[in-house]
Amino acid sequence: MSGNKESVISEKTLGIGFGCTVVTSYSPVINSADYATFDAFMEKLQATWDAEWAATMNADPAGLDPLVLSGAAAEEPYPAALKISQLLWTALAGALLVATTALSWRALVAATAVLGPQAHQPVLALLVAWFGASMVYCWDSSPPKPRAATAGATKGGAAAGGRAVVAEARAAGGAGANGLHNRKGSS
Repeated sequence: MSGNKESVISEKTLGIGFGCTVVTSYSPVINSADYATFDAFMEKLQATWDAEWAATMNADPAGLDPLVLSGAAAEEPYPAALKISQLLWTALAGALLVATTALSWRALVAATAVLGPQAHQPVLALLVAWFGASMVYCWDSSPPKPRAATAGATKGGAAAGGRAVVAEARAAGGAGANGLHNRKGSS
């Protein structure tokens, strides 16, 4: 479970944040086979969920253990199949860009040929105005601003200036009872 994820990337506001704090926690695995009835299993599941929710949303990131990546997550590169797939998609996107540019240029030349030489300047001015309006519409010169913590995250949050993430399960004493972890950083 993670709190304050919306400060890092928000689909609602289409925004991102840097240097934000995200606290993540985990619990031990709960197997349904360990319980006599479904209701007993769900009761344990709900109690664990509630406890993790409270611990995550109210955690102070400053007191959490840092994330330490180990094993495959820290050392393995992308698989070859993924690299090849990325290369092919990038090549396809490049080819589509070149084709679209060539077809657009041909359409522009055809339009000016049909309309005559007197239409060349108005067509070009229209294209420049379209491009300029697109750039003005997309321009946002303001730097990213830190976001306040969400209503449920009363402690920690974006103002804490760090990033808290969950690490692999560690031996007793390494992560605390609730499995919360923190890593300070600016990315």
